[in-house]
Amino acid sequence: MLYKKFFLGFFLLAFAGLVSAATLNANTGIEITVLNGEKVRTKSIELQPGDNQIVLEFGSRLQKGAQKEYLSFYPYLAVINSKGYQTVDVSLVSNQYSKVKRLTDDKKPVYVFTSNGKTVPSKQLVLPAPEGAFPYRDVLALVTAYNKKNGLVYESGKIRELKQELEQANGGKSAKGETENILQLKLWYSRANPQERAQFEQWVKQQQSQS
Repeated sequence: MLYKKFFLGFFLLAFAGLVSAATLNANTGIEITVLNGEKVRTKSIELQPGDNQIVLEFGSRLQKGAQKEYLSFYPYLAVINSKGYQTVDVSLVSNQYSKVKRLTDDKKPVYVFTSNGKTVPSKQLVLPAPEGAFPYRDVLALVTAYNKKNGLVYESGKIRELKQELEQANGGKSAKGETENILQLKLWYSRANPQERAQFEQWVKQQQSQS
């Protein structure tokens, strides 16, 4: 009996782990090209439990009057939380060319995420890129640069805003022009107790004497 209870408990835990992962499915014309800092190119992908940072690209024909016309636009960077969902679908807010074109010209959110007919909250922005020819030739590099500039780190299913965390730890003082590593070090130091700080400072002195 004990063995059966153990096996049943193990099975339920394994099953819960399997169903906790949500799948993102892209509608016609949409491609998922980056997920959580990794380059992909797919119409369907398994999301990580928690926050997910996604790059979406679009190219397809939309309704324009009685005919259809092809439309493509710059990549969008979106963040959604997959907790509580098994399947998430992403589509355009409309199939009308004029409406989508107007939204993209104004760089406003143009995608909608849904699960079982209900909207999944999302944050969306146009992926920043430098001016010039072919600015989006390396989308993954642009995502990496954006995250570094804004102090964003994907960690255990959560997108941490290091600059914001450091500002809170420093009583609202802003952190500008600092790398991810510097922000992490400052955060750890600001949260350490006096004994931990003393041990860290001693370690730094040892490293300096050895160099």
